[in-house]
Amino acid sequence: FIAMACYYGDTLKQIVESGPVAAGEAIDIVSQVASGLARAHDSGIVHRDIKPGNILTTTDGLVKVVDFGLAKLSGTTRVTRTGTTVGTVAYMSPEQARGEEVDPSSDVFSLGVVLYELLTGKLPFRGDHEAAVIYSIMNVDPEPLDTHRPDLPVGLQNVIDKSLTKDPELRYQNAGEMVRDLETIRRGDDVGAIRKRRPKISMRTVLTAAAVAVAVVAVGIFGWRAFSSGGQSPLFVTENRVVVLPIENLMDHRAEVFANGLSEAVSDIVEEIARGDESMWVVPYYKVAKAPIATPTDAIGAFGVNRVVLGRLQRFADVRRVNLRLCRALDLREIRSVVLTFDNETGAGLADSLTYRVGELMDVDPASLESACALHPANASAMVSYVTGLGWMQRYRKGAALDSAAMYLDRSVDLDPTFAMGHTALGLASLRYYMVTKEASRLRPAIENFENALKIEPELVHANLHGGLAHFYMEDHSRAIESFQAALSVVPGHPRASKRLGRIYRVQGRYDEAESAYRDAIRHFPDYWMTQFELGLFHYYSDELDKAIEAWREALKYAPNDVTTINNIGAAYHQAGEWGPARQYFERAFRIRPTCESCQNMGLAAFFEGKYEGSTRYYEFALEYCDTTDYDTWGNLAAAMYFTDGRRSEAAEVFRTAIRHLRREFLVSPENPTLIAAMITYHAMSGDERSGRRMIQYGDSIAGDDADVLFAIGDAYELFGQRQLALRYIGDAIRHGYVFAEVEWTPNLKDLMSDPLFKQMTSAEGTGEPTPSSNAPAEE
Repeated sequence: FIAMACYYGDTLKQIVESGPVAAGEAIDIVSQVASGLARAHDSGIVHRDIKPGNILTTTDGLVKVVDFGLAKLSGTTRVTRTGTTVGTVAYMSPEQARGEEVDPSSDVFSLGVVLYELLTGKLPFRGDHEAAVIYSIMNVDPEPLDTHRPDLPVGLQNVIDKSLTKDPELRYQNAGEMVRDLETIRRGDDVGAIRKRRPKISMRTVLTAAAVAVAVVAVGIFGWRAFSSGGQSPLFVTENRVVVLPIENLMDHRAEVFANGLSEAVSDIVEEIARGDESMWVVPYYKVAKAPIATPTDAIGAFGVNRVVLGRLQRFADVRRVNLRLCRALDLREIRSVVLTFDNETGAGLADSLTYRVGELMDVDPASLESACALHPANASAMVSYVTGLGWMQRYRKGAALDSAAMYLDRSVDLDPTFAMGHTALGLASLRYYMVTKEASRLRPAIENFENALKIEPELVHANLHGGLAHFYMEDHSRAIESFQAALSVVPGHPRASKRLGRIYRVQGRYDEAESAYRDAIRHFPDYWMTQFELGLFHYYSDELDKAIEAWREALKYAPNDVTTINNIGAAYHQAGEWGPARQYFERAFRIRPTCESCQNMGLAAFFEGKYEGSTRYYEFALEYCDTTDYDTWGNLAAAMYFTDGRRSEAAEVFRTAIRHLRREFLVSPENPTLIAAMITYHAMSGDERSGRRMIQYGDSIAGDDADVLFAIGDAYELFGQRQLALRYIGDAIRHGYVFAEVEWTPNLKDLMSDPLFKQMTSAEGTGEPTPSSNAPAEE
């Protein structure tokens, strides 16, 4: 039997339905809820479903939080798949609505919604349907309290602001912090300390330009399902195609970071063992870390592998035990297994045994493990710090996680200054910090650490790979080329070194050398899908669409359910003006698994068919998967809304959101034609003609020969009612390679296309067939 407490009273939902409550009563209720949540948060428990229906007010004035059915321990693995939302939509935090990991600050956000509703009688985030509510949560700031209740105490607005901020790092970190501020207001003390912190700006380069654009991706999250048929395809020539999957943490949640880092350390050893062995290749762990694999057999469709390494981390008394198994990918039949034990506190036994245990797992002669042994320090404490740092670095989208990674990695090299991989990982933490924030000051320390690593181990491939990328970002192409060539001298045809070298050659206009680098990788790794994938990107960005499609189809032979490759084939067909095949590939990718790109491309499909309401729904859905700081996601959504009946004013607000995110990118790269074109389009379609004209003048002077910029200017002039200028710039865009089919599919230009001057102009220029356009190169 189950014994449960019995409380007499009402749910807060019944109270809220009666209208707003007095400020003192609202503060008292929320303070009691926050105090209860604070105890849960102190115990590592997140409720995940705070809402009025789960809050009871008893007849004796006590408030009780109930229904912990969706609760979880902080830091533990979700029981739901990526992209699945748990909780009640109107009260969800932005990260919860996206299906991401949640922490106590998510409960605080939900409680902030409850407080707002108690004070105003209205929800802060509203919409006609669920997707619209999610959009509001992620983008719209709630109306100020004094719009509804000018009589409220000073300071409550600041509490609302701080609890409902979109960035979880800037929110109250737990309910106890919220209680303290509410008590300050209740006492009538000085409320000057209660502030809403301004969000930090996080920037990264985005390539898409137009208001509605095809999501072409170079690196991203893959979607897949396992092959339905058994047996090994005759296409494969490599005997052992291996992936190391994340080690399962069977300890408490505090060991999750260590388990993640240990997974990467094991993968690095296996990759080093495969160096020079033509019978084996290994999927780099950064690919695995991005890939939400549901079951181990899904790795077949994801990467084309036939071997998976599985692991479990457990604790027994004073030791930790790692069990590693090498299995067939098709049926998970075990080939070999090893067990490694090490001291729980000091890590003794980990540094000196891990490489040999992994070598035993892969059936390698211990005498041949010398290079792999160099990947780890001899000092046990240095090893523990290194593995922990690797685990934190996998959360590199957050600056705080990278700070933690750097702290542990710095400690590791302090304990063992001769640890080359420690210096490399420390440099990578700085490099990833730059990739997230675009802070150029992070690049020099990164390069110094890579150079330190190479002084210790001159043939360390990882240091040359990452060092070359850092030099590329420093725009020192000659040093970058030297680094990638050094990696290739150690591992001929190394896929990552080849692709990065090829990208630099392509940027420099050395197209033959670029293609040679990609084909050299294919020659050495003929059945590794990423080699063909990168060759496809090279052809796509060189406007050789037929060759790009051919290479990507070849990649699909090895990883047939890779959503990224499937989406890119659709994008290439779209770029060529072949809309039928494009839609077929977009639908295929979406059916396999919704991702940011597949959702956006389905929105694109609906848009070009004139189904703007359906297009809007797909783009709203995309916000659950995409980085919500990406301007193009918001711009695409705004464009779909713009042509949906009755939503133009809402579209203008979404365009302004897109502009806010775009401006961060633009300030970093003010001469980027893609960003300039987007700025022109968004300002024009948002109704801000003054800013639009300013951007037109700027764009014409900076990038007046770029097809995308010319098209954006012409499109804007048509919106401003200046047909002659619109005709001039649209014609120039077509002559500079803008896809003619894109002009035909742009709703703003329907009247212009029926203009006799336009027909005469396009006929004279022979633009009846679409011409492919080029885009900027993608970067990792």
